[in-house]
Amino acid sequence: MNSLIRDILKKRNSLIYVFFSITFFIYILIKKYFYFKNLEDQYYNSYLILAFTMILLSFLSFKIQDKYLTIVNYNLFVILITIYVFQYFFFYKNNNIPLAKIKEYKAMTGNNYDVRSKYQIYEDLKKIDKDVAVSIHPKYYLNKSNLTFFPLSGLSNKFTIYCNENGYYNTYKSDKHGFNNPNKIWEEKFLDYVFVGDSYVHGACVNYQDTFIGNIQRLSKKKILGLGYGGNGLFFSYALLREYTLDKEFNSLVLFYFEENDIEDTEREFKHPILKKYLSDQFFSQNLINRQLEIDQLSQNTLNSEFKIAKKNSISRLIRLNDVRDLIFNIFKKKNIIKSHKINRNYKNFEKIINKIQEFSNSKNAQLIFVYIPQYARYSQNNLYYSKFIDDSEIILDILKKKNVKIINLIEKIKKKSLTVEELYPFGDYGHFNEKAYSIISNEIYLALEN
Repeated sequence: MNSLIRDILKKRNSLIYVFFSITFFIYILIKKYFYFKNLEDQYYNSYLILAFTMILLSFLSFKIQDKYLTIVNYNLFVILITIYVFQYFFFYKNNNIPLAKIKEYKAMTGNNYDVRSKYQIYEDLKKIDKDVAVSIHPKYYLNKSNLTFFPLSGLSNKFTIYCNENGYYNTYKSDKHGFNNPNKIWEEKFLDYVFVGDSYVHGACVNYQDTFIGNIQRLSKKKILGLGYGGNGLFFSYALLREYTLDKEFNSLVLFYFEENDIEDTEREFKHPILKKYLSDQFFSQNLINRQLEIDQLSQNTLNSEFKIAKKNSISRLIRLNDVRDLIFNIFKKKNIIKSHKINRNYKNFEKIINKIQEFSNSKNAQLIFVYIPQYARYSQNNLYYSKFIDDSEIILDILKKKNVKIINLIEKIKKKSLTVEELYPFGDYGHFNEKAYSIISNEIYLALEN
């Protein structure tokens, strides 16, 4: 018995293999069943199979002579170093921006693609100007139940960094209430249009003059107030109207709806205890228009916290080889993808909030106009996006038609212009519209608004 134990202890390499493979297996089980219960099974099942295979191989290694195990160790070490080098140069160094995209942008513009993360550029710009911020979206607070108030905007009067999909970071000077508007618009008591919605109203990934609002202002010479933030659902839009336009009069209320996620975003917003009060009490108000100092303080604290987390996660992502693992997983996932178009959405809350927005619009004697924005998956051949595509446009538009809401259907406008995925989206990739598409579609919206 003692000799058997001595023989086993001599196999130190094998014991180390067994220890790490079993530890890895237990770690994946904990992740799968306790931390990420809702993550699709395919992701962690793949790691469980890998861990189980490692355990089998580690026990088989007891049958291999030490001199051969030394060679195996050496090869494993070389492979690991190679993977880390690959992770660094192909992902970490360029923040996951493909080299082909970097070269394409250079060829098109003559400029270098800004490969920094938004928190890296924030850190760089803070050295020059302390009045710099990163856009903090209200949806961040949806999982915070201990708030004394719920902010619906961000930091005010700050040079704000938003996002990069076109090779450069779009920035804007936030107005006195934390939105992407010139401050002078708040001096107007009478407006032509109020735009509400998500990132497309916020002006995602293009500079102000290239946004929907910037383009349509230039074409129409009309007064437009934008109350939009990335990730906003329809409930946020309704609350924004209640908080920021009570003292305004306007001809038209233009509600932008993004088909990919606005239903789900709205569902999440319905659940927050503070937001629920906008439905239960028609006179409820947080008086946010006069609480900007509090909003600024909360937003700055959030930004400081998110900046620290981003720096920590950047190093963690490199050490844990997240990008290489995701690449391998997606290669296998593409082969087994299932095209599912099953519709499983709650339209009752959608209709409920549309009713509220329409009531508010009527109270202002304003026309409600609904702009339907299609998603990337509608035009892409990439199965990873197409498999998640839910085409419920007929259901949504039918609800609106029954309420006599004017509709600007961008699906039809884009089809009429025969725009391809490459013409619509930056480098033909998933994201928001590119500058050219914003311009073309803005013109179509402008013509529909003026009709």
